[in-house]
Amino acid sequence: HDIRLERNQQQIEKINHLLQSLLTISKLENNAVHFNFQKLPMKYIIDLTLENIYSLTKDKNIICKDINGEIYCDESWIVEGLSNIIKNSLEQESVKYITINSNSNEQYVKLIIKDDGIGFDDKDIKNIFKRFYKGKNSHKESTGIGLALTKEIIRNHHGYIEIYNAEGACFEITFPKLNVNEKKK
Repeated sequence: HDIRLERNQQQIEKINHLLQSLLTISKLENNAVHFNFQKLPMKYIIDLTLENIYSLTKDKNIICKDINGEIYCDESWIVEGLSNIIKNSLEQESVKYITINSNSNEQYVKLIIKDDGIGFDDKDIKNIFKRFYKGKNSHKESTGIGLALTKEIIRNHHGYIEIYNAEGACFEITFPKLNVNEKKK
């Protein structure tokens, strides 16, 4: 009886997490979230993100190099979005290394998160940010919400995200260097 009860509890927690994620993505899509924008160094944001997912990084190497620039962002939201991207790579068995770097100029900060795995399937590249879409190599526990949520978080930060294959999966996120207090409706 205890095992069944424990499994039921796990299922309830998964459903609750899914509902919370759906509610969050809906609020983001409808600009119903208040962001606390502040200027933060990209290095600080990456450090917080890696702290956030530390328990998942056991047998993977995460290499951070040349992380520079500052962006206006909501600390907790941006950490959640970036955590989803890195978690996506960590869940791939073929991935041993993840590299994170950034570069900036007067107009933008570009963040590049790249892994050494098998990369994206062509069909996945077109659909990966769609709600409930689960890619060919997605984790069996995946709900297909994480990357859709990430895209909305980045959109609400006036940024955009691209994915492509480059000897593994590559996520390229561009944040404009704007002095913003709130996302414009």
